[in-house]
Amino acid sequence: MLDKRLSHFLWGHLKHYRKLVLLSLCFMLLVAFSRMAPPYILKIAIDRYISHRDFSGLSLMALFYLLFVLLEYGAIYVQIYATQLFGQNVVKDMRLAIFSHVLRLPVPYFDKTPHGKTLNYMTSDMENINEFVTSGIVTTAGDVLTILGIAAVMMYLSLPLTAVAALFFFFLFLATHFLRKRFHEAYRATRESASEMNAFLNESLAGIYVSKLFCRKDAEISKFREKNERYVAAYKKVIHYLSLYFPFVESVGTLTILAILVASDAVLVYGAITFGTIVAFIEYSHKIYNPIRDLSEKYNLYQNALSSLEKIDALLSMEPERQVEDSPEISGDIEFKDVWLSYDDESFALKGINLTIGAGEKVGIVGLTGSGKTSLINLLLGFYRPSRGEIRIGGRRIEEYSPDVLRKAFGIVSQDVYVFPRTLEENLLLGDNLRLPEELVPIAGGLFGCGLERVVSEDGINFSEGEKQVISLGRLMTCHPSYIILDEATSKIDTCLERGISNILEGQFYSCTWIIIAHTLHSIQNLNRIIVIHEGQLVEEGSHEQLLQRNGLYGHLFGITLERREYENLHREAWGNGMEPGGDLPR
Repeated sequence: MLDKRLSHFLWGHLKHYRKLVLLSLCFMLLVAFSRMAPPYILKIAIDRYISHRDFSGLSLMALFYLLFVLLEYGAIYVQIYATQLFGQNVVKDMRLAIFSHVLRLPVPYFDKTPHGKTLNYMTSDMENINEFVTSGIVTTAGDVLTILGIAAVMMYLSLPLTAVAALFFFFLFLATHFLRKRFHEAYRATRESASEMNAFLNESLAGIYVSKLFCRKDAEISKFREKNERYVAAYKKVIHYLSLYFPFVESVGTLTILAILVASDAVLVYGAITFGTIVAFIEYSHKIYNPIRDLSEKYNLYQNALSSLEKIDALLSMEPERQVEDSPEISGDIEFKDVWLSYDDESFALKGINLTIGAGEKVGIVGLTGSGKTSLINLLLGFYRPSRGEIRIGGRRIEEYSPDVLRKAFGIVSQDVYVFPRTLEENLLLGDNLRLPEELVPIAGGLFGCGLERVVSEDGINFSEGEKQVISLGRLMTCHPSYIILDEATSKIDTCLERGISNILEGQFYSCTWIIIAHTLHSIQNLNRIIVIHEGQLVEEGSHEQLLQRNGLYGHLFGITLERREYENLHREAWGNGMEPGGDLPR
């Protein structure tokens, strides 16, 4: 009996593709009928024609036998074609549904789930379901109909011999029932270990440069060997149960034929059956065990599909990002009111932040590494929700805005830029109906040389970090946001190009609200206000001059910046005087 989840899943797709299913079912009935006819033709041929040496009638029976064999093969062809087409359509719909759902999941899911595990849903799990749909559903129904039809013919031919065969079928049913739960648990463990192994592979390949840099080849191989052995250990249980089950099915089939021959000897004495009936009975026993054997094999597909469907069910049951209908447009002040944020429910990344950023204001945010600067941005973009407190934009709580509307209002450029392995133009124009600003065209053309049709390699290895930042700045310019967030946005671009891009940004987005996260403080001295974050708390705020007068954390950080700039200037002067780079500075 099918699991309820699998039944619900199948029923939805069966209704959607009912024409293909009906076509397959019709030819499945034809296959079952064509399989039942040949043994009965043998019975007639033996009892009516061979026993009476009527060779003309025997030729006719041979012709009928051949016609039914050809009919069976023709019907199987149409049934397989329709079933495979149905299965591919089901898997196509499921892949799209899973991918669409994954893209709507909140950011914490991706932080906690390895990418390889997510990829596994749309590869090996989909393959299991595809195999079950194409080789399991309709063919299982056909096997069941074949078994029922043959059983009916066997009862018609001889009830005593049918009772003998049924006794062995009952033993087979008990063995299947006994192993069912064990098969399911073994397949589930196998799927979980396979998912872990795929996740590890994805992570290792993504970090291949780090592994090579730190010579971690042996360590990575050792970890993979451990996960690989864990998968094999899990699959050994499946092999164990398969090794028990399939020989048992074969043995029961052989013993059934033997029992029929022994019972036939007793029945022949009373003249209840003929030699043709015995031959037909043995043929039917062969034919009924073929679908029984197929059903036992389909049981493996069923267990695999059930394990995969359980995982997919758990994924699809995850709550996607909330959607707000008729979301208002975003404008106005940004307000943080007693905002706390915890990523793990154990420690807080932000603690009681109270902050207002006026519309059109240019604000800098500074702090030591890990102080909470990025956490503020994650909350503003709706990637995470505050553990306590609330955030308002334009007087409305941030939850009143749809995530898409919220993120379109913000343009962000970070230090680390992800580029897709597509053309440069596709990387720049990620939104709908966007055009590249005219001011950026000469910069892009001059910088990238080959034009906007240049293809970005995997992980952008054919682009420098500075070029990637230019791509990210280009994305910002195409979106026309109301709020701009720059996280060391030009840290990897040369000074000349930085000045040109900064002029374009200031001219195009002069009236926008700017939030600039800086590690080198010389870039934010002229801003309206500077916010200092330390250990998740807002500790200082004010203009550059006001903060220097307080001689607090900002003054300390600015002093470090000055020392670094003086050090760099000394190096430049030394190199200008002919010193070798790396030589000792003059004391």
